Amino acid sequence: MIPSRFLIKLNNKEVEISQKALELLANIKYSGSITKAAKNVGISYRTAMWHIRKMENLTGKKVVITRRGRVSSGSKLTEFGEELINEYFSIIETPKLSARNKLEGMIVKIQREGIIAKVVVHVKESLVTAVITNDSVINMELKEGDKVNLLIKATSIILTK
Repeated sequence: MIPSRFLIKLNNKEVEISQKALELLANIKYSGSITKAAKNVGISYRTAMWHIRKMENLTGKKVVITRRGRVSSGSKLTEFGEELINEYFSIIETPKLSARNKLEGMIVKIQREGIIAKVVVHVKESLVTAVITNDSVINMELKEGDKVNLLIKATSIILTK
């Protein structure tokens, strides 16, 4: 199970950041927009700004840079914002394993949709679909025909290679 809050250690001080805030940062990275990221996470723009301000106040560092203008508007993460989501992904993508929750299979289809990808895996006589980020597809260098493991944890499936 993914915790709803994460403790981040900064200069001998632990700061608690919510999962929703970290998901928001990840979505800002992929969409380049606070508005789109808020919609993807299921919160209002105002709530998204509250999460951003709270993270910046708690850490004392900027996490998002916003550009305004007719030609090149948008948002992107600062280097510190990138560090936060990288730490978040390293925590959530390191599951404890048992023989019961691991299935071996082969990728038969990768369907990219926005910032996510649906990876269809043939396991024995069944097809299982895992929903992951496009960045994960790129970082893991996934392609059709690859042999992968499906890690089943509670109600979610985590894909490893």
